[in-house]
Amino acid sequence: MSAYYNEIDPYAAEWLRNLIKAGHIADGVVDDRSISDVRPEELFEFTQCHFFAGIGIWSRALPRRRVGRRPACLDRIVSVPAFQRCRQTSGGF
Repeated sequence: MSAYYNEIDPYAAEWLRNLIKAGHIADGVVDDRSISDVRPEELFEFTQCHFFAGIGIWSRALPRRRVGRRPACLDRIVSVPAFQRCRQTSGGF
């Protein structure tokens, strides 16, 4: 499994890299570009995509929720914080 982490803050991005190295979160790529510069076709190879990744909490928490047989829809995970989903559906703040 390969994860994609998008985090623009340099400190948080480095924190993510350290967590990956230590094996605390899913192995993957940390991209510190603006999310507006990320193209959809760049993400096809990843099984997890974490936007506004922060310090990787979702990468750590999601596998712990999986008990028993998981539905196929969980094989590919896209994580966007709730405040961002609300902003996208409501037309902004």
